Amino acid sequence: MNELGVNIAIFDDAGRVLLIQRDDFEVWCMAGGAVDAGEDPATAAIREAREETGLEVALTGMVGVYTSHNYEGDTTHIIVFRARALRVVGVPDPHEVRQTAYFAPDALPEAMLIWQHERIADAAAGYVGRVVRELREYRFPPQPNRAALYAMRDASGLTPSAFYLSHFVKVAREVLFSGTCV
Repeated sequence: MNELGVNIAIFDDAGRVLLIQRDDFEVWCMAGGAVDAGEDPATAAIREAREETGLEVALTGMVGVYTSHNYEGDTTHIIVFRARALRVVGVPDPHEVRQTAYFAPDALPEAMLIWQHERIADAAAGYVGRVVRELREYRFPPQPNRAALYAMRDASGLTPSAFYLSHFVKVAREVLFSGTCV
């Protein structure tokens, strides 16, 4: 199965990037999500920014397309856009977002989606139209579906962010630094 999604790197005048803290794992990431059927990626980026940050944004460029393959062979393509905020038009969706905050690209929070560090660095560096295949050669252990993952999180006795760090970051570091390739 192929999936198409977007991330939006919203920068302020000081060069800081706006991140959202996800409600499900209490980790930080760029605003973003799936491109709906019949929707173009730019429209999806503007919609996702509004839903997850409460901001109307102007897209200022496309950073690149980032492709990853999961253990079951599914492919996800994420188009990363650079943007600037125009005005506040609402509030972040409380079912998805705990809070929003700006961070310097070289001082990102520890509890963050691990694969977004490169995307933010590329956006901050001004890359345009970059094509990246990430995690393509590495074999990750099978991951449960979202419902099972939430059950694991809830049964762990850890805070959601501690569970994310212990589960995802630990697994990613073990795979990426062990040389385990397909």
